[in-house]
Amino acid sequence: MIMVHKKLQSLFLLSLFFIIVGMLENVPAAEMNSIGVRQKSVLLGGHQPLSGALSWLADIQKGAQAYFQYINDQGGLHGRQIEWLVYDDQLQKMRAELIGRKLVFQDQIFAMFHGMGDQTHQTIQNFLEQRNIPDFLIGSNLETWTDPIKKGVFGLDPTIQTEQKIMTRYFKKMYAGRSLAVWHLNDKVINEEVQSLVKQLRPHFPKIQTVTYTNGPMEPGISQIKTIHPDALLILAPEQETHDFIKEAYQYGMEGEIYLKPQILFTDWVETLDPSLRQMLYFFTWQPYVHQMDHPGITLHHQLLGYYFPKTKPSQWSVSGQIAAEIMVEILNRTGRSLTTEAVLQATESLTAWQGHMTPPITLSRKNHLAITQMRIGHFENERFAFTSDWITAQ
Repeated sequence: MIMVHKKLQSLFLLSLFFIIVGMLENVPAAEMNSIGVRQKSVLLGGHQPLSGALSWLADIQKGAQAYFQYINDQGGLHGRQIEWLVYDDQLQKMRAELIGRKLVFQDQIFAMFHGMGDQTHQTIQNFLEQRNIPDFLIGSNLETWTDPIKKGVFGLDPTIQTEQKIMTRYFKKMYAGRSLAVWHLNDKVINEEVQSLVKQLRPHFPKIQTVTYTNGPMEPGISQIKTIHPDALLILAPEQETHDFIKEAYQYGMEGEIYLKPQILFTDWVETLDPSLRQMLYFFTWQPYVHQMDHPGITLHHQLLGYYFPKTKPSQWSVSGQIAAEIMVEILNRTGRSLTTEAVLQATESLTAWQGHMTPPITLSRKNHLAITQMRIGHFENERFAFTSDWITAQ
């Protein structure tokens, strides 16, 4: 009898939960306008992989939380503390959907901040839009987040299309009349990326050549590139293939300037490369290097992470988290004390060439909902990382 009673009690509680959720789902969006805004705090929600196979991405959450706590310890914004309730979705769609529902209906967040993943965030985005909940600085580079523009939806990471526009403008300016080549992995997605980029570059570099790597020894491709002898080589491949290629290319005596996508700077092996090899590398990047200690923003980041998360080693991922938090803080600060959905969206679309401690110039408007649309070139010289270009914009 006791077991039956407990089962009935569990069924009752579960039914009650779904009844409450159903009631909340039927509340008009207009009546939920100030949910998550309290007298002394504002509640943001998030979903990220904090454990499992991608647990190293938890550094993003720590970088952002450290900056929020830094702001809170200085009194917060307009008399409110920033609370960011972030749950571990392990980058799994089903977990993300459950988390999204919990954040909206049970926790009652004011806005989503830096939800991560392509498919994981897609599972809850329509749900957020229907409830009129702002969706800030999505951690994914899909173009569909911001093109076409959707009210209340803002992306953080530069899209592939944004990267290509920046690369084309840079190479056109710096290598006009010179030779250019692309080495890339034979992969469906990367092949499409290469085709799109080469189409943009070819009017300026009629003789641009591509070298494709499928598998096996890399020496044939390296020999082909040495025969071409380009003034600049762009590598479009995942982290491991990029690492293997540049090490073998260096051993085979290949010379010239090698350009890498922003993601490569996030890898641990960059700092372990031979200094002579690193001097050949040029990085498209939208953030400072985590060990660039002459950068004031990086110095602050090391201090904040050391204070709030002393067991966490600063990484490019934690830097990325702080950058997202810096932008979010500026948005909330601009909105002022009267924190409503319409007010915060208006404030977000007022950012014009704004820069934080580590951000590139950020411009958000009714015509642009993507935060990162500018990059610059980073380069190691005598083991010191420095920028060798001004900001290059895709807009």
